[in-house]
Amino acid sequence: MASARTGDDYREQNRLAGSDADGHETNVELTYRLQLSEPVSIQANMQYVVNPGADPALANALLFGLRFVYSR
Repeated sequence: MASARTGDDYREQNRLAGSDADGHETNVELTYRLQLSEPVSIQANMQYVVNPGADPALANALLFGLRFVYSR
């Protein structure tokens, strides 16, 4: 889990530019790695992002990833 906060100056600059910025972005991540053999593994990843980019115009996001690793 990670959370980033925006500062007062950032929010004020956005307001002056005619856009809006929320005070935070929060990310919750789940991951699992499976070792298939000595050199090969696969890792699944799911993330849920609340307030992406601290932009209130954007909906929360659900992301999925899959990583294959081969190392000798």
